[in-house]
Amino acid sequence: MKPGRKKNRARHRPPVIGLTGLAGSGKSTVASWFRKWGAQVVEADKLGHRLLAQNSPCYRSLVECFGNKILNKSRAIDRRRLGELVFGDRRQLRRLNRLVHPELRRRLQVRIAGLVRENRGPVVLDAALILDWGLDREMDILIVVTAPVRDRLLRLRRKGYSLDQARAIVGSQMAPSRLVSRADIIIDNAGDISSLRRQAEAAWRIIAKQRTSRRQKEEGRK
Repeated sequence: MKPGRKKNRARHRPPVIGLTGLAGSGKSTVASWFRKWGAQVVEADKLGHRLLAQNSPCYRSLVECFGNKILNKSRAIDRRRLGELVFGDRRQLRRLNRLVHPELRRRLQVRIAGLVRENRGPVVLDAALILDWGLDREMDILIVVTAPVRDRLLRLRRKGYSLDQARAIVGSQMAPSRLVSRADIIIDNAGDISSLRRQAEAAWRIIAKQRTSRRQKEEGRK
């Protein structure tokens, strides 16, 4: 655990794991394996989608800020159009973040707290902006998935982004070195899928070991 990170001292609580990485790094693939192996995964992207539901407070704020050009024919927010407006324009990106991130961060914390209380397995927060939101300080372990820029661009292209859009997304994110400097575990996605899975399995063993160790300590106090 890195200095400055909160220590989960509560009894009978599962570990809370931060899983992060820059766009196209492959962290969502790792998150899917963690879920299969028993983790309760909180996906920041999915909660973010719900925040943008039509006529929600966040929806109205974004339309007021960016105009109807971010809406599709059904008058729902088109995330791709919104992304085109803000990626590559740091001022616009800051405006978007001010409108969306405080509420999204709050909802993530509420969801994580609920899963911790349920105690059905390690809780994994899958989010690209864990450091930006300061949530790394609330994690027991921070896992960072890295990948070469060329591979990240290729994955973004496969998702339907143009090369210019992919480059704008990559350019809008923090330097990989900052993420790596805060990591407890680094998963290097520069190889094939088998290599990625082996590293994910090794990380999962560390998570499982921490949970077992915590249970043993709690039983020893009884």
